[in-house]
Amino acid sequence: MELKQRDFSTNSDATYILIGNVNTGKSTIFNRMCRKNIKEGNYPGTTVSITTSELKCHLKEAFLIDTPGSNTIYGENEDELISKNMILDAKASNLVFVADSKNLKRSLALYFHYVEFDLPILFNINMMDEALIKNIDINVEKLASLLGVPVNTTVAIEGDGIESLRKNLTEVKVGKSSIKYPQFIENYLRLAQQIIGDKKISRGILLSVLAEDKLSKEYVQKICDQNTFSQIERLVEQTKRKTSKKIGTQLLDIYLEKAEEIYNQVVWVSEPTKIPFADKLGVWSRNIYTGIPIAIIIIILMYYFVGKFGAEYLVDLLEGELFGEIIVPWIENICKLVPSELFARAIVGEFGLVSVGLALSLGLVMPVLLTFYFFFGMLESSGYLPRLSVLLNKVFKKMGMSGKGILPLIMGFSCITMAILATRALETRKERNIATFLLIMGIPCAPLLSVMLVLLADLPLWSSFFIFGFLTLQILLIGFLTNKIFRSKVPDFIMEIPPLRIPKLKTLFINSIR
Repeated sequence: MELKQRDFSTNSDATYILIGNVNTGKSTIFNRMCRKNIKEGNYPGTTVSITTSELKCHLKEAFLIDTPGSNTIYGENEDELISKNMILDAKASNLVFVADSKNLKRSLALYFHYVEFDLPILFNINMMDEALIKNIDINVEKLASLLGVPVNTTVAIEGDGIESLRKNLTEVKVGKSSIKYPQFIENYLRLAQQIIGDKKISRGILLSVLAEDKLSKEYVQKICDQNTFSQIERLVEQTKRKTSKKIGTQLLDIYLEKAEEIYNQVVWVSEPTKIPFADKLGVWSRNIYTGIPIAIIIIILMYYFVGKFGAEYLVDLLEGELFGEIIVPWIENICKLVPSELFARAIVGEFGLVSVGLALSLGLVMPVLLTFYFFFGMLESSGYLPRLSVLLNKVFKKMGMSGKGILPLIMGFSCITMAILATRALETRKERNIATFLLIMGIPCAPLLSVMLVLLADLPLWSSFFIFGFLTLQILLIGFLTNKIFRSKVPDFIMEIPPLRIPKLKTLFINSIR
């Protein structure tokens, strides 16, 4: 499905775009605010999914759009391009910037990217409960005064603050741009605005063009005549020659410096009396000496939960007792009422619709899928997966990928197709190609995994370790060989490490069913 422009720009004044860093809870906020008429699809020209829905509030024809998280507006991967794409396409949209209470400085640095686009914006601080746990006190009123926009607070996973966020949507304001750029950048902005005249091009777009952002450059070229665009290009080249440092890097440093200035005025952190056990466990899970035993323990727990509880106990309960002793015999008796042997064989025969089709899908595959998704959801919600990525980063570098490659590989155990789509989060084509090879040639998908686990349930424990050990060696071998084929540099490994937290079982159960 591909989202059409009319899906979310019928009335751009009532269109709200959720933006922010990765792992700030944007999707949770979206799901809390929009429970019906949710549409999901690829943004035109990309493989990245965005979600849009009519917004339940007193506004007429209001829409809310959830976009992927980003760490900078100058990024080149599809996830980071989407938010800027949406701003350039929707034009008069309002922005709802979602910040992380624990990493407010980082969120503020990204916020100052967006404030230069001169769009109405609302600043929302999410995960306030985690700030409380870490003894972080945020002066929300002072922050709103310094930013010049309304500031709301939420604990989205619990639903706290969602109603106030809904009410504050009508209070969005264009934020104050109080950043002082170096004189040569200020001169560039002044001269560029003189060149473009009355054309509505924000400082944010002009700064992006100066930072060699292709998307913004194409946008300016589209709305300006050739002579005006040529003058802008010459001005950009002249400005770039006035510094030896990349403009994009300089702008990032400026935003970080401003973010730190604001942060120091509104945030106070009290020293905890002792380091929480969760923080200690988080450090241990990244250390090679303690992280490997923790990973082994988690693999064993996953084996017993998915392999024993799901593939053995639940399969016996559903396929053996429910279908084998209740449903199939009951339907056999009903089929006897129909004077046709062919009909009975089609329904409950050797390859019947109920005796094989439903029994295998609901009794064999479904229990393994549900337990796998539940356990995977626990790892994801707890914040363990990023730590596993850090732990395995050196191994994955030998295979031509960064530690981020572990995420699509784990997803491959549920669905290979969706896992291949998830490889878009990897930064280089080489990483995406290697991950795709590993998924196709070394990872068993959910139906195959279900059959394997059911068969292994009746065999000694060592046979399971042998099979999955063989799969691990196969993955490593394929990775090392493909790394020799696809020759290019592995990018630096940079990943946000969220705090370890106890997953919400109710949310996990609902997501597993979905």
